[in-house]
This record gives sequence, structure tokens and C-alpha cells, in this order.
Amino acid sequence: MADERLKQILREKFLKSGKEVWSNWDQAKIDFDFKIVPPSKAKSSYARVIVDRKAKGKAIGNTLIRYPKKVRVEAHQDLFGLKSDIIDKVIKHEAIHVGNMAHDRDFDRLATKVGTAISMRKMLGKGFGIEVKEGSRFKELPNKEFKTINEAVAFGRDLFKKTNKKVRIIE
Repeated sequence: MADERLKQILREKFLKSGKEVWSNWDQAKIDFDFKIVPPSKAKSSYARVIVDRKAKGKAIGNTLIRYPKKVRVEAHQDLFGLKSDIIDKVIKHEAIHVGNMAHDRDFDRLATKVGTAISMRKMLGKGFGIEVKEGSRFKELPNKEFKTINEAVAFGRDLFKKTNKKVRIIE
């Protein structure tokens, strides 16, 4: 029963965020599926949007020029344990993915404009981090935070030289 309540909260917040993000938001044009993901099944993020690959949304600025046909919104149960303003920022971030799946410059501009961020690190006011490729996925190094991009790059280069593993900087 708790999952149904969380799913309803997710739905309400996501649809509200859609109106705040997109100037021409029309939720009736999209077939939504909302899901709460238990801790054992969750990916590394608090939430994600999965869009039908055959019918992706497309946007220019904050205007949707093509609506996706199907959108699945998944949220980790732990998301709802965060502060209310962080929950709203995470969900608003996911609403941007309706029209822009990439974390590119356009995404960052729109995220800034609507009061969210491109990453959870930015939402929480953290600095730069390091991820190392383990198998097919990148994993963040715990307790490694850098104030400047230059510090992170220098650490990443040294780590690559020592381990020969792919490294990337996260913001």
C-alpha cells in the first residue's frame, strides 16, 4: 500500500514538473507508467525516465516539438526519504528527459532555467568526483571530492596511469 501512495506522489510531482519545464506541456499526448523501485532492484540513481526508442521526444529550448509516445518514470523508494526540495529537483530533472535524453549543454541550460541541476552532485552542492570503469559500468569512487576540475583531472590521470582503467570526471 505504501508503494501505491509513493507512486501517486511521484505521478503528481512529475506531471507538475512537466508543466514547469515545458512551455507547451500536454500530458494527454503521452502514455505514462509510474513505478516505485525497491532498494534491491534500484540502479545507482534515485530516479530515471525510460522513453520509447521508436518515438522519442524532441525539444528546442523549453518547447517540446515532438512528444514521446510512452514514458516510464521509475523512482527509488529512498528518493522519498530526501528533503522535499531535493525530491522536487530530481523529479524536475527527470521531466526534462521527456524532450532531451542526453545530459548535454541544452539539458544543462534548461535545468538551470527551471531550477534543477544536471546531476545529483550539483543538487547537493558537491564538487567534482571520479568514476572508474569496472566491467561494463562506471562506479563512483567513494569519499573522493574535488573543489576544482583541475584537481579532479590530475587525480584521474594519476589513477589511470596506476590502474590502466578508464576514468571519468563527474560533476
